[in-house]
Amino acid sequence: MTDSILILLRQGSDLFDRKDYLNAIACFTQAIERLKSSSEQAEGRGYPLWKIYCRRALAWSYREEYEIAIADLNEALRECPDDAAIYLARGQFSHARSDWQHAVSDFTHALELGTAAPVSCLYQRALTHLLSGNPHQAKKDCEEAFRQAGDASLTDYPELVQLRNKLNEIPGLCQPANSVLNKNRTQRAPASAGTKEAAEQELDLAASCHANRDDEKALEYVNAYLDRNPDSAQACQLRGEIFYYMKQLDAAREDCLHAFECDPKNQAACELLVRIYNRMYDFTSARLWRQKLEALQRTTGPVSNKTNVDPHSRKETPRETKK
Repeated sequence: MTDSILILLRQGSDLFDRKDYLNAIACFTQAIERLKSSSEQAEGRGYPLWKIYCRRALAWSYREEYEIAIADLNEALRECPDDAAIYLARGQFSHARSDWQHAVSDFTHALELGTAAPVSCLYQRALTHLLSGNPHQAKKDCEEAFRQAGDASLTDYPELVQLRNKLNEIPGLCQPANSVLNKNRTQRAPASAGTKEAAEQELDLAASCHANRDDEKALEYVNAYLDRNPDSAQACQLRGEIFYYMKQLDAAREDCLHAFECDPKNQAACELLVRIYNRMYDFTSARLWRQKLEALQRTTGPVSNKTNVDPHSRKETPRETKK
């Protein structure tokens, strides 16, 4: 029985190397079933059951079937609960599914168990933090990865250098939390009658650019508008949505909270706050803002999005901005 299992494993590995992942999975599956039903064990030849699960998980991942791959790694962890490499792989698969919370947890566990690739693990956790809207923690992980990489960081880890450069481009990352967010809320003299029409055009242009996925340009227009109208609930809510799609969740949250402070009946800000808190895995806050939204809808009725941007016309998951 053991010989037939080893034959299946060799066949599966050959198929995997030829990128025939589906047939490789079939071979690994047969090997798992035979090994589980056999009184014999293949551990003596270097093929414990958990390793076969890991091999099959990798094949599933190449087919982008990450949920199934994670299920296989869960089985592997039942037999080998302290293997850092399995946690690292599961974190990568969770990251691919945009499951930031579980990805961070697994990367952290891999580091605690002494992964053989700490720099790579720190880089991946930093990237996950950034994508989940936590650039400050991403910065910490990135700098720790540089510290551990030492002189090899510039040559062996180009992706780490790119991440650091990207983090350094984020305004106010090393400044007090609200200093950048508040820079456009400084009280200024009211705009004169002759400039009000131009200001409204800036807001319309911002909404149009945002709808067309040019968020960097949209941000320029809305910032210019907020320079003159720092307490515009409509503009703050729009900028919050722009930040949301730029994956800057902390900034998005601050703008939406300010929008609601300026206009306690702003349903669009409430709805966006629900989405932001869900994306940040703060489900308690998301539920509270959902209740506020429902209460507003009961008293005033549903209100259309004043920014003229249909939030359902764009992907719910925050994405990269248009280059």
